[in-house]
Amino acid sequence: MSKSQKKKSKNKIYYQTFGVIVGITLFIWILRGLGALGFMPGLVIWILIFMSIGSGAIATFQSSRRW
Repeated sequence: MSKSQKKKSKNKIYYQTFGVIVGITLFIWILRGLGALGFMPGLVIWILIFMSIGSGAIATFQSSRRW
């Protein structure tokens, strides 16, 4: 496996992780808005939002690295 193939597979994992976290965040946010998860505190939503931002930043920085 060449160096560029390893980098692409690593980047794919970072972007997949970002996508999963964003998907979970949206799913929980929508269910909470509909009242199905009304018992869930708002702090959980904020933590998920910050995790989404953080994982997106990590994925972006990792893909822009040149080594």
